[in-house]
Amino acid sequence: MKKTALLFLLLIVASCREEEGVWDQLTPAEIAALEARATQKCLAGSAANFTKIAETSNIEMAKYKRGDFWKITIPGTTTPDYLYVWKVTGSAVYFLYQQKQGSTTYHQFIKTTAAFNSEMIADIRIQKCASETPVITQSSSSYSVKYVDILSTEGSTKYRTDTTYSGLDSYPVFYSIFSQKIFKEKLDSDGNVASSENLTYSIAYEDDDAELLATFSLYSNRKYCIFAYNNLVPKTFTYPFSLSCTNTNEDAVNPNTFGDATLDFTSANL
Repeated sequence: MKKTALLFLLLIVASCREEEGVWDQLTPAEIAALEARATQKCLAGSAANFTKIAETSNIEMAKYKRGDFWKITIPGTTTPDYLYVWKVTGSAVYFLYQQKQGSTTYHQFIKTTAAFNSEMIADIRIQKCASETPVITQSSSSYSVKYVDILSTEGSTKYRTDTTYSGLDSYPVFYSIFSQKIFKEKLDSDGNVASSENLTYSIAYEDDDAELLATFSLYSNRKYCIFAYNNLVPKTFTYPFSLSCTNTNEDAVNPNTFGDATLDFTSANL
């Protein structure tokens, strides 16, 4: 999107100067000015959709209650992960993410708020307009974040991967990390495609309420988390979103772990 706006502005400059190769003749200051104008045009053009997504997402999250839960389907395994609403306090929602690795079950208690959700969505909009990577598109009710031609190595095998994260306004923004479509190519020693596969992660609401234990300390292998961010104005995040966690019980009930004055994962006020 930014590149399209930038090319449009460049064509205007070229038509005014009536000469070819105009980009090479621009000064660094002129290039910076064009890039800034393209960024502002992108931000203005995407503002309404991202604002609508944030507003609807927060309205839906405000309806959550303890025991609501979602099943997360993971490719390559028959055992799903689960995301539960642990407690709701004001605009804060504490989730319990349960995942199984081998024979071991892990639990992450994750806090987010309506304000934090809005900041995360706003940061996606900024990333959309700041660069061409990742490729971010949006409508008034959904968005996608796509990483193309990502090279990686697993053992001695090389892969090239396209990953698309999809988000809906009916969910908090972090749910998009559980909604992925991956196209993965295995490369041979010459860099040619040896094989490929499609992998899909999905999240779906379950109609029945979960029966949760009364006390968080009864859950094994537990951590207490918020979404990691750079404390700038506005906040910036790394996409896909990562967690900042502790496994100390004391930190789970005191506002000293993440600088969060209302951090409280306890069973009080459930």
